Amino acid sequence: MRFVPILLPLAILCLLVTGSKAEAQSLIWMDMETARVCPASDDREVPDFTAPDCTDTALADVDPQGRMIWVAGTLTLTQEQITQDRPLGFFVSGAMSTAVHMDGQFLGQNGQPGQNRASEIPGAMDSVIFVPPSALHAGVNELALLMSAHHGPIAFENPIHILALGDFASPTERIIRAYWPALINLGILTLGIVIFGVSAVRGEDREAGIILTLFALVITAQLVTETSRGLFGYAYPLHGWRMIGVTSFAAGSGLLFLAHVLKRFSGWRWQIRWGISALVAVLTLGVIFSTPGYDPKTIMALVIPAAATIPGLIMRGVKRDRSAMIYLALLLATGIAFRINPFWILDVYIYYFAAALMLVLFFEQAIALIRARRSAKSQTARAERLEMALQQAQQKSDPTQLQLTSAGKVERIDTARIAHIQAAGDYVELNFKGGKSALFTSSLNEIENKLPDTFLRVHRSHIVNTAFIDQLVRDASGVGTLTLSSGAEIPVSRRIMPRVRSALAD
Repeated sequence: MRFVPILLPLAILCLLVTGSKAEAQSLIWMDMETARVCPASDDREVPDFTAPDCTDTALADVDPQGRMIWVAGTLTLTQEQITQDRPLGFFVSGAMSTAVHMDGQFLGQNGQPGQNRASEIPGAMDSVIFVPPSALHAGVNELALLMSAHHGPIAFENPIHILALGDFASPTERIIRAYWPALINLGILTLGIVIFGVSAVRGEDREAGIILTLFALVITAQLVTETSRGLFGYAYPLHGWRMIGVTSFAAGSGLLFLAHVLKRFSGWRWQIRWGISALVAVLTLGVIFSTPGYDPKTIMALVIPAAATIPGLIMRGVKRDRSAMIYLALLLATGIAFRINPFWILDVYIYYFAAALMLVLFFEQAIALIRARRSAKSQTARAERLEMALQQAQQKSDPTQLQLTSAGKVERIDTARIAHIQAAGDYVELNFKGGKSALFTSSLNEIENKLPDTFLRVHRSHIVNTAFIDQLVRDASGVGTLTLSSGAEIPVSRRIMPRVRSALAD
C-alpha cells in the first residue's frame, strides 16, 4: 500500500502513452499549406480558379459554413503508392457536404452541396469515395472539391477534418481503432456506476455515494458520446450536437470530481462545499463560452475544476494523507501524458484517469470492507467469549440441573460437575470431574439441547464443558485434539475448530 501513490500513476502513464500510439494506418493528405477557394455558382461546373474573388488560404482554414465554395488543392503521389494491389479511397471528414473531382474527373460525392439549406443534402460526417486507379498518376494530382454546410446547429472553427487518400475501408472502422484505448475503460466505469449506485442507496454516506455515481455516469456518457463517431456513421449536422454533448458532459464530470474531492478531503459543511463548487461552475461556464473551438472548450471544462482541487490535495498530501497523494499523482500522470501528446487528452487520457480513480476507490472500499468484516468478526468473538464467561460464572453459582434416566432410575445432575459427554450407542456416557463416569438413557442430540452454552459440541460423538479445557492441539489436516483438566483427550472436528479456538482465546 505504501507504494501505491507511485506505482499506480506510473502504470497509468505507461498505458496512456502506449495507448496513444494505436493510430489508424497512414493517409496521404492534400497539400495542407495552400488551397485556392472560389465562390460556387449554381451550374456546379468546375471553375478555372482564376476569378478575382478567389483567395488562397491554408486548407485547415477553409470554411464552407453558410455558403457553397470550390476548393482547389493538390495531392502528390509516388509510383509505388498508386501501383499497390489494394483499392484506394479518398477520405472526406468534416461538417459539410462535398463533391470530389480529380484532374477534371468526377469521383463521387458525400451528400449534395447546395447554395442554401433547401438545396443541400447533408453528407456524412465521415465518408470515403472510391478512387479508380485510372484517375491517379505519379506526381501532382489536381483536386477540385465543391463544398457547402447549411445544416450545422453550431459553427465550427475548423469544420474540415480529413481530406486524404488511403486504402479503401470503412471510415468508422478507422476511427474506432483510434478509440479502442479509451473504450477498454467502459467496463470499469460501468462497474463504478453499479457499485457507487448501491452505496448511494444503502450506504451511510449517501451524499458521497450519489456524487461518485453521478461522476461515473457522466464520464461514461462522455466516453460513449466521444466514441460514437467510430461506432456508427451519422450525418454532419449531428456532429454539432455530439460536440455540445461532449463539452457538457466534460463540464459535469469535472465539477463532480471537484465535489467529490471537497466532500472527501475538506471536512467542511455542505453549504461551503457546494458554494465553492457553484463558484467554480460559474467560472468554468464563463471560460467555456469565451473560448473558441469545441476541443479547447472541452479541455477547459475539465482542467478548471481539476485545477481547483490541487491546492487542497497538496495540503492534505503534506499531512501525509495517502489518498490525497494518490489523487495528486493521478492528476500529475494525466498532465504529463497531455504534454507528451495533447491531441489525445479528450479521446483517451481523461478516461484512463477516471478508470484509475474508480480502481483506487474500488481498492479502498475492498480494504474497508475487509477491515469491517474483521472488526465484526472480532466483536462477535469477544461477545461470545463474554457470554461464555457469564455462563461459566452462572454455572458456578447456580448450575443447571439435568434430569436423566439410568437403569430405570431418574437422577438430577449438576452440569458444573460434568467434564465431557460421549455418545455410547443408545446411551450417553457422562464423565465427571474426579474421573467418575456413568451411562444414561439418552442421545447426544437430546442432551445437547438441555445443556447451557458453556458446553461445546466438538465432534459428532463428543460434548465438552469449556470450563475443563486445558489445551487444544491442531493437526496439519485441520482436525484437533482437546486435553481436559482430567487428562482426557477429546477429538475436535475440522468444522467446529474455529469456534473452539475462539472459546479458548483470552
